[in-house]
Amino acid sequence: MRAILLLVLLLITNSSLALVLNPDNVKTPGSFCTVQDPNFKEYRYKEQIPVCNRNVMSSLKKKVYASYNVPENEMALYTIDHKIPLSMGGSNSQDNLWPQPRVTTSAVLELLVFNLIKEDRISQKEALDLVLSVKK
Repeated sequence: MRAILLLVLLLITNSSLALVLNPDNVKTPGSFCTVQDPNFKEYRYKEQIPVCNRNVMSSLKKKVYASYNVPENEMALYTIDHKIPLSMGGSNSQDNLWPQPRVTTSAVLELLVFNLIKEDRISQKEALDLVLSVKK
């Protein structure tokens, strides 16, 4: 299964999708949910990973767009994405959010990886390594 997932990642990163905007590691270093987070929902998986509810206010989205210099008239071309997905322990803080072009959504990849971590077939670190290798 890992070989298939790695092949999918290779195809994605070598396709035209790799040519579009990716998260800036300075503006969006990524951050994890903690039990102190107001959006903390529960612990999940064998590793007991803290998971937050999705909760990104419009005002925070505007700050993210502004930090990436996305003009207001182009915001509809993007969706606010979590660098470290919520399902893998990511937070809703600004340093974990970036404006992802809608044509490059990584939802399919994240769903595949989510199912692997949910089934305890890979660890949180392995899941993040896979997802972040596409978002660099």
